[in-house]
Amino acid sequence: MLGSSPGRIIDEVAVPFPRPRRRRKLAASPEFAAVCERIEERFRLDVLQRIDSVEVENAEGI
Repeated sequence: MLGSSPGRIIDEVAVPFPRPRRRRKLAASPEFAAVCERIEERFRLDVLQRIDSVEVENAEGI
């Protein structure tokens, strides 16, 4: 899984769904929802870490 900065790998996510995959069936499964939630949470944490790491030189107007 790529992070919010270009070319940075932040996680590896296994895709536990056998082929062939049927889009409607997959999207309705709780397992798919869990994988999506994991990806969203990991990306959100990465973005927050990047925001926290940026130093603000001129904070006027903030």
